[in-house]
Amino acid sequence: MLAEYLIESYGPEETYGSAFGKLFTRLFAQHGLVLMDPLDDGLHKVAAPLYQHALAERDALSEKLLERGKDLDRAGFDAQVKVTARSTLLFRMDEGGRQVITASADKFQSGERTWEREELVHKTHTEPEQFSPNALFRPVVQDYLLPTAAYIAGPAEIAYFAQSEVVYRHLLGRMPVILPRAGFTLVDAKADKLLRRYGLSVEDVWAGSQGLRHKMERQSVPGSLSKTFERNQKQIAKMLTQLGKQIQKLDPTLKGTVERARKRIEYHIDKLRRKAGRAQDQKTGLLSEHERYLESLLYPHKGPQERELCLLPFLARWGAGGLSELQKHSTGKKIGHHFIIQVP
Repeated sequence: MLAEYLIESYGPEETYGSAFGKLFTRLFAQHGLVLMDPLDDGLHKVAAPLYQHALAERDALSEKLLERGKDLDRAGFDAQVKVTARSTLLFRMDEGGRQVITASADKFQSGERTWEREELVHKTHTEPEQFSPNALFRPVVQDYLLPTAAYIAGPAEIAYFAQSEVVYRHLLGRMPVILPRAGFTLVDAKADKLLRRYGLSVEDVWAGSQGLRHKMERQSVPGSLSKTFERNQKQIAKMLTQLGKQIQKLDPTLKGTVERARKRIEYHIDKLRRKAGRAQDQKTGLLSEHERYLESLLYPHKGPQERELCLLPFLARWGAGGLSELQKHSTGKKIGHHFIIQVP
């Protein structure tokens, strides 16, 4: 089914945008998803009054955005969009592509073109399709076209709203509730088997390579040697407990010294166990291979799986029920939760 959807959607006559839209229309046909093309001339005509308002209020908006940038900096956050005294919220489309529009007093410039404020406002009325909103203005335009009570977004999107809020308030007089979407990490059968083999959790993989490697090395020790380690560690722990009690009776001030000695002994035994696991890996090479597989699937490029890997290969194996399973976890009662889901 998925292969058919891809073939039907990505025809030679399609753009990347139109093909993507057709694919999602097919994938989410049973889920009520509505798609809109932001390049549609009709939408720009409906949004033209808001474009005009943004140009008319450019000076006040610039002042508020600059102040919000200072607020974010004082709070220890980075602004997602750099705003200067010359910034506007609009781009202009021409043959060379999208050109930023800047302002100076009552004049506006884009590329080699310069306009008076009234002239540019008039152009947004007569040629609205020649203009497009920037990243801070885009959600405001979307809200103008489709009034929004709540906006469920990913972490990168949410960061923009710290700046966009001042645009919302100034131009629309309102601001939607911003809620974090659910997150997902998909674990296939091979990864699940490896996690069980090494006694790992997905969170262990997220913690980074060094800690993951150490845990995998501990579990790579051959069975008989592993049992010897465990048996001797228990005996040593028992011995240290008995020794510590006797020493503390002799001199209670030595309690800290005993505890530090215990931790050092445990550390060196654990280190020896990891080295034994490393030596085993040098013979088989399996540990390194397994580590690479887990990291490439669950923590690709040291980032969240959902931001690095395409969903389609998972759906190809998962089948038609895959999207329904994800949707089941994406309810209003589970806003912001991160789910670890096993897939075939």
